Amino acid sequence: ATLSETMPPSITVASGLSTRANWKEGFWAKKGNAVSKLYAAKAVSLLLSNLEQSVKTNHIRHRTSMAIASAMAGVSLGAAGTTLCQALAYPLTIEYGIDHGVASALTLADAYQFNKGGFVDEQYFEELLVKGIHHQSLGNFVKHVCTLAEIPTRLADYGITREVLPEIAEKAFNQKLIENNPKEADIN
Repeated sequence: ATLSETMPPSITVASGLSTRANWKEGFWAKKGNAVSKLYAAKAVSLLLSNLEQSVKTNHIRHRTSMAIASAMAGVSLGAAGTTLCQALAYPLTIEYGIDHGVASALTLADAYQFNKGGFVDEQYFEELLVKGIHHQSLGNFVKHVCTLAEIPTRLADYGITREVLPEIAEKAFNQKLIENNPKEADIN
């Protein structure tokens, strides 16, 4: 965690956003299991209560908690596998140079809305969100921490237009990651 004290705010936030995507996908993936959900539940609490403070205060306690949250989210994702969110984020990272954590954050809300009602333990997932977020909605949380680090939060901010969205979708759907999504997804 001491190495992370020299990380600029943009990398701190991008890492936190990647952690956020990892625990959520580890929870809702078709291959999600007791291990992935246990680690996801532990990661969410640490992440949501320490990311902002890691940027604002750079205190080692918050950075250590973020490192632990990241490791737990990684175990969760490793046990369950990736889904629609990561599949959509990869082309954004590879083709447009958007940091993968940020790209994941840009696709996560839509992936969640698409998957809503399609994964096991959804009520428990919602309880984790409510407990972890306190008074902020997920979208507001992302916008808030991105603002702290001066990270753009719209695809248009990265030069991505409506015209290229079908190409991004095609690249996303040519990956095996889609098969682990809790709801069947197609390019349409």
